[in-house]
Amino acid sequence: MTFIPRPSQAEILRYTGGKLGISAVPGSGKTHTLSALAAVLVEKNLSNQPAITEGGAPLGPEQEILVVTFSNPAVANFAARISRMLTERKLIPGIGYRVRTLHGMASDIVRSRAESVGIDPDFVILDAPTAGLLLNQAVERWMAEDQGQTLLAYCHEKKDPKALTENWFDYVLSIATNVISQAKDYQLTPEIISCKLASVRTGNEFILLEMVTAIYDRYQRLLQAYPALDFADLMFNASRILESDPEFLELLQFQWPFILEDEAQDSSLIQERVLRMLTAGSNNWVRVGDTNQAINETFTTANPKYLREFLQEADHTVDLYDSGRSSVGIQQLANALIRWTNESHPTKACRDALVPPYIRPTPPNDPQRNPEDVPGRIMLDKKKYTSAEEVAVISEKAARHAQAFPRETIAILVPSNLRGVKFVDELKRYQVDVIEVLSTTRNTRYTADQVSKVLSWLSTPGSIKRCQELFCSMYHPAADQDFFLTNEDSKAAIAALSSLGPLENFFYPDEATGFEETVNSWEISENAVLTLFSFRHLLKKWLEARPLRIDQLILLIAQDLFNAPDDLSIANQLGRIALQMLQIEPELSLQTIADRISDAAKNAKLYPGLNRSEAQFDPDLYRGKVVITTFHKAKGLEWDQVYLTSCNNFDFPAGSGYQPKGYSEGLLSQKFFIRDGLDLQAEALEQLRVLFQSDETEVYTEGRGTQSAYDAYVSERLRLFYVGITRAKKGLYLSWNTGNNGKKSMAIAMQALVDFLESESE
Repeated sequence: MTFIPRPSQAEILRYTGGKLGISAVPGSGKTHTLSALAAVLVEKNLSNQPAITEGGAPLGPEQEILVVTFSNPAVANFAARISRMLTERKLIPGIGYRVRTLHGMASDIVRSRAESVGIDPDFVILDAPTAGLLLNQAVERWMAEDQGQTLLAYCHEKKDPKALTENWFDYVLSIATNVISQAKDYQLTPEIISCKLASVRTGNEFILLEMVTAIYDRYQRLLQAYPALDFADLMFNASRILESDPEFLELLQFQWPFILEDEAQDSSLIQERVLRMLTAGSNNWVRVGDTNQAINETFTTANPKYLREFLQEADHTVDLYDSGRSSVGIQQLANALIRWTNESHPTKACRDALVPPYIRPTPPNDPQRNPEDVPGRIMLDKKKYTSAEEVAVISEKAARHAQAFPRETIAILVPSNLRGVKFVDELKRYQVDVIEVLSTTRNTRYTADQVSKVLSWLSTPGSIKRCQELFCSMYHPAADQDFFLTNEDSKAAIAALSSLGPLENFFYPDEATGFEETVNSWEISENAVLTLFSFRHLLKKWLEARPLRIDQLILLIAQDLFNAPDDLSIANQLGRIALQMLQIEPELSLQTIADRISDAAKNAKLYPGLNRSEAQFDPDLYRGKVVITTFHKAKGLEWDQVYLTSCNNFDFPAGSGYQPKGYSEGLLSQKFFIRDGLDLQAEALEQLRVLFQSDETEVYTEGRGTQSAYDAYVSERLRLFYVGITRAKKGLYLSWNTGNNGKKSMAIAMQALVDFLESESE
């Protein structure tokens, strides 16, 4: 369909050069507009039309419009839109432009000049899980040498012995992951940090940063030995190359005279630096984003301040505030949240979390008219639900809505994947299709669980307990037809297994006749006997296959357990992950591999291919079905009816300005075994900032990093709440629960919206 721009969009399409900043509210068509601008610039170039470069000269045949965005699905979306628009203009798509992720662009730069900065030209780019395995090793080595001495200084007086082992390892790994990522964003090597620490060391003031630096050094050595780069290394080295090779930089500036950047609110310091270098020649830089949808700070080095600063310095700015996505009532609710945040949020540091422009309905003659406001479609449920009650109530409402409106799209948004699983399980009670858009699906979890149990048994094949657990997992009333067994028969079969004594008697009886007599003495059904012998056949087969390479062993197990192609595909990916683990840590036991496979299933977003493909999710393909997804994953999507759940003061806290006990409630990274409510990750990041991103007069003060991190977290959760609201087109339902401890209250942001609606109805 031909793109008919609104006045503000048409203004953007008249762009001919310079710095252009675009603030785009949800549903305003920013992706379509940026794609159209790319197509316009390409068309002018291919048609030899002047006035798109300085002096009016057209681009050369070796020059390209570069479009950079945040994710691979977004790249595919942009490429498809630009291609379609060029085809409509009777032009050949694929010529005169390039669409890349920021990391993809950085990879192109590093591949071109790797040796110039001492990088092995045969380097590989490690995905997050593989890089995580190397970091695991670095943390393990550091902890083995440190023996917990560094961490004792941060332990609570009532020390839990486990705090220095299991809990500390996971926490130190998390701290190291994020602080190393930030150090690379600052372009700091372990050597640079160590030198700085040596020059300022006065005691244990920077002990956390010293810990991370030691781990960082070990990690980088492991990467070099591979040889490999992680994702943060790509941008780090791209920046080094551009700074050290002015001729190459000039070549790229000529090749990409126009850079169009999408999702600019998610830019980080080093990404900003690289793009500034690339655009320094022509100054032609278009940045599109919405600082109100900056929801990745907690997980990445992204910061919306870079877009805000650009909007202040840009030659020209345009607000895309007309949106036809949502009904006027839903838009008014989103705008009320912005206004309340600016004017009344109890934590002053969070009052700029959401900023104008406000969302405005499309004009009457617009092709995308706002959905009609229907009484009762916006509901803020003030009722106090327990955690389980909320799952039950909202699941029933969503299922009934799907049955009543089979042509509508429906989504339940949850704060975490674990919470999403509870809704998936509850919705089994209803005759409705459920679509999981979580870090992991039920299918992935089940497949990984079954494979993990087999590997766990193979690690200690003499364990009758693990054998029984595996039997219970495989043979039960809800199992696939091939493994179906009633509860009564299953219990009888397990008891029969126990009567054999050592498990090897089951596999390899000394006397066949004696074994037959034992079997005949079992008072169980013929079906249970046949099932036990089928189980015995599989166990022997798997036991004899133990010498196989781990990925081959997992695939063999899967072929015996599953028939569906999806299950076999997941098992194949699990085998690949297990093989990768062993290549990095050859000494891993089968039990450890089994445990890590279970972890992989819980964090499938880190493992490409383990869930569904990375293709852009399209809600329109699932009308009449209930989609379960997180607030974060919902960004960029829209549904007719949206249920926002867990709108309580834990998942959406109010900050230190509201809670009299300080900033501990809702701070997800706070650990029970750490003194004074400190967030050690935030403290380590603060130490890094004070040393490298502040003036020399600033000193590190313990606790300030924790406070700042909490306020930043509260601000991000406000934006996440805003994102959730703006996913809805026709209907919106908000609910809250009292949490696992029954002490949580309604989020203050939700209460503000309740007050707004009540005042509007008076």
